[in-house]
Amino acid sequence: MSWLVALQAVGTGISIMSAMNKGEARNTNAQFEAQQYALQTGQNKIIAEQNSIDRLEKFDQSAKINEAMFAFLGRDADLDKSIIAFNEKQKEIAERDVTRADTDGWIKYGQGKLATEQALYTGRVALETARYESMSAIASGLYSYHTTKT
Repeated sequence: MSWLVALQAVGTGISIMSAMNKGEARNTNAQFEAQQYALQTGQNKIIAEQNSIDRLEKFDQSAKINEAMFAFLGRDADLDKSIIAFNEKQKEIAERDVTRADTDGWIKYGQGKLATEQALYTGRVALETARYESMSAIASGLYSYHTTKT
């Protein structure tokens, strides 16, 4: 075997290893990215739930303060129609805020799930591309070997 053929074999081997290592590195990076998106998705869900709880607690606290203030002013919160209407409107606003926070949380959750899936797909494509690059290196090496041999 001539030194030129040996060099071509080594070069082909290096090309194959390089392509496979590059694909594996990209896949590993995509896996880490997917884990990060999954973690962020979970955190967004917790934040949305906490925002809803905070808003309901704020409403309850405000309702108690209003009730105490009206009692101090000598108005009966259970009989005064304007106070009842005010309290109902405040409750409606709080419920709408909670619904909005929940919806926003679900949207962010969906976006996070999609980003996770995209990262995993990117990793799979990187591995597949590496396989094709390796096959191309093999074919190119065989062609070079045949050309050099003849």
